[in-house]
This record gives sequence, C-alpha cells and structure tokens, in this order.
Amino acid sequence: MQTTTLGEPVPATVTTPPGARRRLVGAALAVLLAVAGWGGWVWSHPRLLPDLAGTVALSAPTASGGSLATTMVYPTGDRETLVLESLRPVLDEPEAPGVGVAFAICHRLPDEDPPGAARDAAEHCRDLEPVHLPMRFVRGPDDLLVLTLTASRPGQVHVTGVDVGYRRSAAHLWQRGVQRVRVDAVLTVPG
Repeated sequence: MQTTTLGEPVPATVTTPPGARRRLVGAALAVLLAVAGWGGWVWSHPRLLPDLAGTVALSAPTASGGSLATTMVYPTGDRETLVLESLRPVLDEPEAPGVGVAFAICHRLPDEDPPGAARDAAEHCRDLEPVHLPMRFVRGPDDLLVLTLTASRPGQVHVTGVDVGYRRSAAHLWQRGVQRVRVDAVLTVPG
C-alpha cells in the first residue's frame, strides 16, 4: 500500500479501457499484415531483367514463312547466375496457327553486337544453346537470352512481352518469381 503525506502529489494511474486496447492491437496487426503482403508481392515479382526499348521488326522473304530472332535479355549489370523456371511469350494472337516461339542462350562471340533483328541469331553467337527448363542462365556480359519467332502463314505475328519465371541465388535469399519483360517483336509474312 502506498501512502502520501499532505502536500505531496498523488501519483496518477493511467488505465486503457479494454476496447481501446483491442482496437490498438487490431490496427497494429492490420499494418503488420499489409507490410507482409506488400513484401510478399515484391519478393515474388522481381525486377532484375530490363525491358527492351523500341520495336524490332522483320519481313519474311517469301509467303512460305520466315523467322525473326531478337535478344530478349541484354547483358546488363553484374554477373549473376539465375535458374530459368518458365518462359511464356505474350502474343497479340495467343492461339495463332503456324506460329512458333523458341528460346535459346547465345554465348556471344568476342566484340559481336547482340542480335537486334536477325533471321538467324547463330550468326552473332559462338554457340546457341536451346533452353530446356529449368536451366541455369548467367546474366552478364557473355550470355544473352534470345527469342526466335517463326511463322508459316501470311500475316503479322507480334510478341509484346515474355513472362520470365526465375530463381536467384543464395546471395539474394533464393528470391523467385515471374517478371514480365517487355518485348516488341513483329514478324510479317507476305500474303
């Protein structure tokens, strides 16, 4: 029991009503869940790969079809090994008959520019390795991820992007997710 003498202030005891305490705990929990949700979304939507600037276009030499190869991931930033887990092209006409999309890793020739728009990416590469998922890809100055678009029917095929699923290394806590890389590639086959 606490006693006071005359003239001394009586210490005040502050109590929080039970309803206010529950509201405070609820608000803190809501903020914590929102931050965790945002962090989870950022974690699963990495932004490591740059979008391509500009449009690459090529016309097939004949009505029997042709192909367009373009570099989809340029050598930017520090060298880092990724594991490619999925590659899904985004086309204007997803179910277009006679259209094919293939991916390869181009091991560059020394001092060779990356293919912008080429009929055959192999002309720019020491070797061209087809992608078989899952597959290791070394992002850096030597390797490029190349998209090859083929069409065997008259008309225009347009790839607007590629959804790239990848996993990073232990240095990045094995971050994994899917990133849409903007690609603007157009192949025209004469009619």
